[in-house]
Amino acid sequence: MGDVRTLNPSFQPFVNAFLKVARNAGLEVTITSTFRDPKQQAALYAEFVDARRRGIPHLPAAPPGHSMHERGFAFDIHVEPPSALPLLGQMWERWGFVWGGRFNDPIHFDARPFHRR
Repeated sequence: MGDVRTLNPSFQPFVNAFLKVARNAGLEVTITSTFRDPKQQAALYAEFVDARRRGIPHLPAAPPGHSMHERGFAFDIHVEPPSALPLLGQMWERWGFVWGGRFNDPIHFDARPFHRR
């Protein structure tokens, strides 16, 4: 499971606010991934490349050195019901951030615009 405390400290308040809004709306939200070190990212990327090569559906993963997870500015979630992902993604985007649903990774939420500040 992911731990919000592993994220960049300046990003944590936004993630905690996001979780609070979602849970107050009655959604069951679990963070599944937060910060990843380069070795973890490399393994996840290799798994993604292998699955794609074999034609097995798999959520995308960025190459090592290109993931916001490695910078502490991204998190992945599981939500019940899963049909709430687009609504959560739209809310995250209204807050000025990036939702992975725009690039076939609907469980991914990151802070690319925030990271540039």
